[in-house]
Amino acid sequence: MDTFYRRMSTSSRSCLLLLLLLVVAGCQQRPPKPIPVMLPEEQHIVDATNAARTTHGLPPLEVDIKLCTAAGEHARNMASRRRLLHELPIPGARTLTERVASVQYQWSSLGENIAWNYPVEEVVQGWMSSAGHRRNILGKYTHIGVAFALADDGTYYYCQVFATPR
Repeated sequence: MDTFYRRMSTSSRSCLLLLLLLVVAGCQQRPPKPIPVMLPEEQHIVDATNAARTTHGLPPLEVDIKLCTAAGEHARNMASRRRLLHELPIPGARTLTERVASVQYQWSSLGENIAWNYPVEEVVQGWMSSAGHRRNILGKYTHIGVAFALADDGTYYYCQVFATPR
């Protein structure tokens, strides 16, 4: 190999070196982000939220699996307690910031919408009819996590988490 390398022209050596660097760089790429698997109801909420944003000239939000996990945890906790609250008395998951920290999402801005007892087709419209919820939907966020949970009495509990990463 050493003799072969010495016989190569300078430009051929440069090309070989560049090729090796590209191969090494390609091997060091990060694995692709996992794609969240969403239930049809959750996808509907994402689609309706992004449609509202587009109508107002805003870019769509990107679904983030970590934010979906945080939203799901809160929706399930609200449903199991049959209580609609932004803060529940659960150690380590009491507040939105605690829930997002528990999924290791590094954020610079954060917001949350919750709802209950709406048909899935109407929940985003309900949020858009409320100034605070509307502000979150139309906020300067880039990512979203969505989840819903069904209480044992059949009531739906919804949670949207909005964020912009650091």
